[in-house]
Amino acid sequence: MSAEALQAILANPIPLFIVMLLASLAHGLKQIQDSKDPVTKQTAMSIWAYLSFWPETLSTVLINALAFLVLLGTDQLATTAPLGLKLAAVIGIGFGTDSLSDLLRPGSGRSSKL
Repeated sequence: MSAEALQAILANPIPLFIVMLLASLAHGLKQIQDSKDPVTKQTAMSIWAYLSFWPETLSTVLINALAFLVLLGTDQLATTAPLGLKLAAVIGIGFGTDSLSDLLRPGSGRSSKL
């Protein structure tokens, strides 16, 4: 895929929102991988168990949607904005919202199970 084709795809805001959600999922996978027991090499939970903690998962999606609307409203995702800047913004926000969502229920949420 050429850079021009990628830029044409990412000119539409919907693929950027998908990238944001995938960044949140990547953060969850990173947390699961970091929780691996060094002796048994087993992870604490599967990705499905991780996503089954509904308050955190729902808040991640809602915060991503709110942040995405803010980016759209402030014209940060305009077609004239550099592609690298748009990608950095949505990946950073997606990664950060999953981390923020894990702070909702300290001691009883999905982070405490990892």
